[in-house]
Amino acid sequence: MLRILTFCAVASLAALPARAETLGTITATIDGAERTWFVTAEGGESQSSFIQPMAGMLNMSSFILWGNPKEDVLATNKDVLMLSATLVRGAGGMMPVTPETRYLVNGFKDQWIAVDEGLTEMDLTTIEPVDGGLHVAGTFTAQANYTQDMMEQDVDRSKTKVISGRFDVTLPAP
Repeated sequence: MLRILTFCAVASLAALPARAETLGTITATIDGAERTWFVTAEGGESQSSFIQPMAGMLNMSSFILWGNPKEDVLATNKDVLMLSATLVRGAGGMMPVTPETRYLVNGFKDQWIAVDEGLTEMDLTTIEPVDGGLHVAGTFTAQANYTQDMMEQDVDRSKTKVISGRFDVTLPAP
């Protein structure tokens, strides 16, 4: 009887949603519908990241925002919206270069991507260090193409989708 109760207790814990902490959101319009994705972390783990090669300097730092479809999810590869960019100092301050957008419909073999130069436009309204991490906010528009190839070698340019929206995320220190 004790084994049955122990099994039931463990099984019920597995059914509980993750206690993910929300770091921010990405709100975007895809196919005419506006939706929100959640950038999350749990116990110091996250699919999102902030990489700072030179401590205390944002130049050449980069970020990846992994937007999950539900707020209590730490990581999934279905219905994920990803944004990334490298930061460089420009005439008006820090700016994103090589911004990329990916929308994973059902994993990496069923996705819409805007990873080539000029396919994702990103404007940053906030770039500020916060306790060694990074608060980044802004808007983006992407001309994404469909691919079933994880290595992005076979992009179908006849299938295009516009993905546009805004984001506001505070990433923890690397």
